Amino acid sequence: MNYYGKNVTSFFVSETYNDTNPCQVIENDKFRQLFPQYVTNRDVEHIVDKMNTECEIEKCNKNIMGNLLLADSSWNRGMGQLCWEQVKVEKSQVYGPIFYKAMNNVRKCCGLDTLTPTVIDTPSSKHDDTKSSIYFLLYASGLFIAIVVLFGGYLCYTKKRDNDYRYTDLNEFDDNL
Repeated sequence: MNYYGKNVTSFFVSETYNDTNPCQVIENDKFRQLFPQYVTNRDVEHIVDKMNTECEIEKCNKNIMGNLLLADSSWNRGMGQLCWEQVKVEKSQVYGPIFYKAMNNVRKCCGLDTLTPTVIDTPSSKHDDTKSSIYFLLYASGLFIAIVVLFGGYLCYTKKRDNDYRYTDLNEFDDNL
């Protein structure tokens, strides 16, 4: 994702996060009306995504005050294209303690036990694994492309060589008649 020129405070408006009544169910439109001064270029963000989250909380209501805030529209939409494991790492880095509060709010409002941040994957260890995986995939795809190009070149050379031999053989045959 392109974060050029952004700092953590550019990703979301911290003043829009309120967990004084975290289990209060609220729709996106109503939430936006609470903060009209901040809505330009910002989406109502479900800190813990409504879909594609952890299996244990998949059916829990995510439209609660303790899980919403206003976030940068382009970043938020980009996050929606990623899988939960990647989203969880990035959101925990961007939102910091707010991420863990929201995660626990969703769990608490759903009647589940809350977790400590150490039980939820820590961003640093997960980020290193993700980075290593990305480098491996880039290396493997580069290697695959090189093999395809070399094999394709070999096939073209072989076909040209075979065509040259066939042409030569036909000419010799014609001369001998």
